[in-house]
Amino acid sequence: MVDDAKNATDRRRDAANRAQSWFTDSDKRAVSTAFDERETSHLRTLAVATVYSLFKHLYGRAPKTFLDVGCGTGEGLAYARRLDPNLRTTGIDPVPQAIAAARHLNAEATLHCIDAEGLTVNLIDPPEITLIHLCLGLWSQPTRGLIAIMNTMPPESMLYIVDLNRADRRNALDAARNNAERTYLTDQYHAAYAPGELSRLLLTTSACLNRRFHAHVEANGFAGFPFGSIEQIALLNSGGFQKALRAVSRQQSRSGLPLRPLHAWIWPEP
Repeated sequence: MVDDAKNATDRRRDAANRAQSWFTDSDKRAVSTAFDERETSHLRTLAVATVYSLFKHLYGRAPKTFLDVGCGTGEGLAYARRLDPNLRTTGIDPVPQAIAAARHLNAEATLHCIDAEGLTVNLIDPPEITLIHLCLGLWSQPTRGLIAIMNTMPPESMLYIVDLNRADRRNALDAARNNAERTYLTDQYHAAYAPGELSRLLLTTSACLNRRFHAHVEANGFAGFPFGSIEQIALLNSGGFQKALRAVSRQQSRSGLPLRPLHAWIWPEP
């Protein structure tokens, strides 16, 4: 049993390292950047608008601070400031080139070239909204990274994870335009989580903390919530979310990526 668990951990770490290499190796990064700019960059702005709008619905006020984990070149941070100029933004990413680009685009943001495990309370403003967008599978130590993030969350806060759903791998590979992109996607989906695996990861993480969190994981619905739910109605009544959704719909019609990601929502229990 112990050996099986160790082997599973080693396989997860190896898969994460392979997936991460597409962002750290300069030749591979050219492939991942071209694909992501074409197929997924517009989805980050929708995720920012989603977590911002649902925070307002849950707590009855606008959030003051935003943390983008794996912020890449900073488009999500820039969009968050356009959505709310009063929002204090922070981004972290382990790739120096990404942080340099993010700094050029977000002069007012706090930026750190670290992975999630290196995050501490003294580095950032406590984030009222946090986004982990299409990068959780890249983490070699996901439990430690999530613990670090959740330890920074204040009582009124929300963490939104959008990630690849390994169960959707065959469908998503249709978006590849060449063999290099297909290999890139294969490595990313090999490192991704299935819904049950992500639920277990969040349960394991919550058990390591000194306070209780609510967690919701779903691959279907509207940002992970059922159609007709209070959350879906709140999003559709949000002007910022509607604007982001229209922009995504236009881009989606051009890219055609059949991405059906996992959605996870985490917030502190009272």
